[in-house]
Formats: sequence, C-alpha cells, structure tokens
Amino acid sequence: MGLTGITTESADVLKELPYASHARYELGRRCLAHTREALLEDIIDWINGSAPNAPRMYFLHGPAGTGKSTIAHSIARHFDECKRLGSAFMISSAYRHRISDILPTIARDLADLDPRINSALCREIRGRRSDRSISDLSEQLNLYILKPCNDLNFAGPIVIVLDGVDELGSPKDRQAFLSVLKANANDLPDKFRILVTGRPEVDLME
Repeated sequence: MGLTGITTESADVLKELPYASHARYELGRRCLAHTREALLEDIIDWINGSAPNAPRMYFLHGPAGTGKSTIAHSIARHFDECKRLGSAFMISSAYRHRISDILPTIARDLADLDPRINSALCREIRGRRSDRSISDLSEQLNLYILKPCNDLNFAGPIVIVLDGVDELGSPKDRQAFLSVLKANANDLPDKFRILVTGRPEVDLME
C-alpha cells in the first residue's frame, strides 16, 4: 500500500474517534500588552523547562472574572504560533461538552500536530472498531495518548490547555477526570505540559 493509502486509512480511522466542537481557543482572546506578564512568564518558563522531573500539570485556579480563561487562550495562541500546541480544549457549559469527548479530542489534535503520533494512534485503534468508542477515562488516556506517545522523542514542549474544568459536568465527573489526569500525568513524555484552569471548587481542589 502506498503512502497515500496509509494516509487516507489513518484519516478514516481517526475520524471515528469522538471530536468535540466549539472547544478551540479564540485567536482574539488574549491578555492585553503589559498585563499578567509575570504570571504568563512563569507558565511559559514551566512549559519550556527541561528538567525531566518537572511536573507535567499546572492548575491555575481563581474566582470567576480573574482572567484565567484569558491566560489560557494567550498560552494556547503563543504555543500554537511556536507549533508546539498539542491541543486546546476550552470547556463551556453553553456547549454541553461531554467528559468522554475530551481525551479523544486531544488525541486527534495531537495526531494533527505530529505525523508520528498520527501513525501510532492509528495503529493502536485500527484493529478493533470498539477501541474507537471507549468511554472509560483511564482506558482512553492509555490507548489514545500514552501508548501512541510514550516511545517518541520530542525536541520541544507539547502543550495541552484545558480551560474551565469547573464547567465540566457534575462534581463527581470533574473529580474523576482530574483524578485520572493527576494519576497518569507523569507517565507522559517529559516534554508534555498540561495547563488546567478552573474555579477553586471543593471537588477540584481535593
């Protein structure tokens, strides 16, 4: 089978993974010049840090109206322009984003960023159609993201932005989602960085 055939097959297989609409970051939404500079610099320094034991997750929390989402959009745009944005998922209760769609959406975005991830993800889910409709969060993370990425080397950071996790479903759902991320974040390649923002709800802070 030629290269075109493989590419077409990959595209067809990956399209069967759920993909959330209305979750992309907004180009025009970013911090004004000379505002939030210290915090943005701290986050960018953390993302660009090369220490292999650096934390993979950063939880930016604060009350409504404190600029968390604007910072998330600014970071997403910055690293998109650097070709290092793996995925930006801006959660909104208005669009009723489903918890089971987040990790498959991130996986497809990662596959769009790096053809090696594209090929590896396709190999993982090609064999069984049922693997393309998994709802268990731990299984999703393992099959769609960890397995395709863990044998790859990355020259620079791969940034994932999750904005507004407090708007994601019920407290139980939010806690389950974040628990899976926290438990497995350090199993990601050492160049991966996940920026999470949300209000300091009790379930998110546990």
